[in-house]
Amino acid sequence: MNSTLWMLIAIAVLLILFGSIFLFLKKKEKRKVDYYSIFLVGIIWVVMGIPLKNYFLSSIGVILLIIGLRHRNKWERNKRKWENLENREKKWIIFLMILLSLLILAILAFLIFL
Repeated sequence: MNSTLWMLIAIAVLLILFGSIFLFLKKKEKRKVDYYSIFLVGIIWVVMGIPLKNYFLSSIGVILLIIGLRHRNKWERNKRKWENLENREKKWIIFLMILLSLLILAILAFLIFL
């Protein structure tokens, strides 16, 4: 019971951290919808929903796939290459990748040594 409480506290802290980072990085101008990302999320949700037997997740994934494929002609519009990113954006992406890697390692260590 005690470890569950700590896990919930850790998740809450991470949500607050990511939320504050999101609000800090939020730009004033609106970005156009990235339909390629919607398509990729749809693929991931369909693939994850099938072995988990979570048909709601799979059906949402199929809907996202259809939306992404429907707007296939707009995929190239939002693609950004690493070379075209500003230094600040590159640093944030590297920071978030390191943070996510550490989070995954911490979860794996918790599950292995539990």
